[in-house]
Amino acid sequence: MGSFTPTAGTADASNVMSVANSYTDVAGNQGASTSSANYAIDLKAPTASIALSDNALKAGESATVTITFSEKVKDFSNADITAPNGALSTFTASTDGLIWTATFTPATDTEAASNTLSLGTAYTDEAGNAGTVATATYAVDTQAPSFTVKLDDASNSGALSDRLTHIDMPTISGTGTKDDVILVTMPGTNEVLSTTVAADGTWSVTPSLVIASGNVSIMAIDPAGNSSAAQTLPLLIDASIATPVISLISDTGSNNTDKVTSNGAFTVSADSDSQLEYSTNGSTWTTTFAAVEGANTVQVRATDAAGNVATSAAFSFTLDSQTSTFTVALSCDSGTTGDKLSRDATLVITGAEAGADISYSTNGSTWTSTYTAAEGLNTVKVRVMDAAGNQRTQDYSFTLDSTAPTPAVLTLVCDSGSQGADKLTNNGNINIAAEVGATLEYSTNGTTWGSTFAAAEGANTVSVRVTDQAGNVSNTSSLSFTLDSAAPVAPTVGLVCDSGSSTGAGTDKLSNIGTLSLSSVEAGGQLEYSTNGVNWATTFAAAEGVNNVQVRVTDAAGNLGAVTNYSFTLDTQASGAPVLGLVCDSGALGTDKITSDGRYTVTTLEVGAALQYSTDGVGWGTTFTAAEGSNTVKARV
Repeated sequence: MGSFTPTAGTADASNVMSVANSYTDVAGNQGASTSSANYAIDLKAPTASIALSDNALKAGESATVTITFSEKVKDFSNADITAPNGALSTFTASTDGLIWTATFTPATDTEAASNTLSLGTAYTDEAGNAGTVATATYAVDTQAPSFTVKLDDASNSGALSDRLTHIDMPTISGTGTKDDVILVTMPGTNEVLSTTVAADGTWSVTPSLVIASGNVSIMAIDPAGNSSAAQTLPLLIDASIATPVISLISDTGSNNTDKVTSNGAFTVSADSDSQLEYSTNGSTWTTTFAAVEGANTVQVRATDAAGNVATSAAFSFTLDSQTSTFTVALSCDSGTTGDKLSRDATLVITGAEAGADISYSTNGSTWTSTYTAAEGLNTVKVRVMDAAGNQRTQDYSFTLDSTAPTPAVLTLVCDSGSQGADKLTNNGNINIAAEVGATLEYSTNGTTWGSTFAAAEGANTVSVRVTDQAGNVSNTSSLSFTLDSAAPVAPTVGLVCDSGSSTGAGTDKLSNIGTLSLSSVEAGGQLEYSTNGVNWATTFAAAEGVNNVQVRVTDAAGNLGAVTNYSFTLDTQASGAPVLGLVCDSGALGTDKITSDGRYTVTTLEVGAALQYSTDGVGWGTTFTAAEGSNTVKARV
């Protein structure tokens, strides 16, 4: 027994297996040859090739896809095919099953240069061998070319957006895709111009024939042959313009053709859409013209919306529209020079032509030969008209202020006197309430006036007058007051009773009475006391012991004097009674107050106290001498 394995990849329908007679049996007998029945082998995978009838497809085209198999297949369908950027119809097979065909339609508005149609391996031959892969490539370009178009700026003699030009063979330009062909059909002539979009994406064409107003038709064709929809560009060709004509609005000279006028305005007859420019020399042009007094020559140049230009003939005329220049002023500008503020409203007109008519108006419509100003701001028009009817008007504004200002109100800056309204002060400055902006003058005698005032020490009387900005002077105001700016003399301070008994008695500032004695105090002054230099009072009560007191005087005008410092000692306490004893109690008992020595001792607690002695309690002395015999002595401190 054995097994047979066919060769891989073999496909053969006729096969016979043969046994030769070269074999023998065990006895040595030669065997007979033999052959098997026919058998078929199919291990070869089916193959395929793909072809497209058109492998560069554009809009509106399709291609036949043909797949040719090496043998008849089964299980093949459209699911085995991948075809990007398009759609396949259902495949149909030839009668022998080897050739399958379908129609491929490319997707719209698609640009894909490289596409692969692929056959997968899901199909098999009839023997069950799996199929092999096959591919074919193709390009799809069904996208219509795009482009822009305009009247080229160089040919657009009007506004860039109006497509209006006076050029009758204008250049048409735009943008597009490189190598696309642009076809332009011109209006009026139907001339077709062709150009290719340059590498920078621009294109332009210029007709060889004069065109008419109308629609330019433009389309594009790309290298694949796709065509765009046609665009239209409406153009208006305007290559003509009327010559402007100048004429005076009013020829007011001796006849109506002498081109002499008092009005320099003129009219220009020109195309209605024209922009006008003016020149007095034929070379410099401006958008306005103002005639000058005397001879004038002007030309007008008209430029219409299409850019056509036409120039008028030179036009000469004479303008005589001036009266003599005049000025208006106040006869008396009584305020600051040039401020047009016055208390006198009389106007002075200078420079007017002799014989001219002068009239006045406050509203520009009603005119009178006289003018009366009102108090306050005035605005008046002054008109001067010469014999020829030429007139000149001038506005003049001024302010009339003929009312005297209110008299000033005078007060002291500080009425520092003790009464508060006694006009006694230590500050000579005064407050003045007067009209804002007014000038103040001062006098101490009502005759001589100055711009300042300085009070003198003592009695003062000052007068003030107010002059407003228009020069009006008020009635005089007066103020009388007394200036006392001198500080009072510091007071002299002492004790009412300097009761001390030390050497120089009466000057040791030791007392049993705390009342102070004050002198050199200014009449009407206010005394104040302080024990710390901070807190002050109008009274002072001494304390037992050492006292340090400061005393100052404020006079009636409020001036504060210098401070006097004073120190003293108050002792109002009685001393303890002294104790008397014998120096030597020599009696037999030692305490019987019998002695052979009349001296005695005195003991007191108060140091520095003065002792006095008396034998009768009436007469007192500073010493005591004992007498022989009985003695009685009293001692006090």
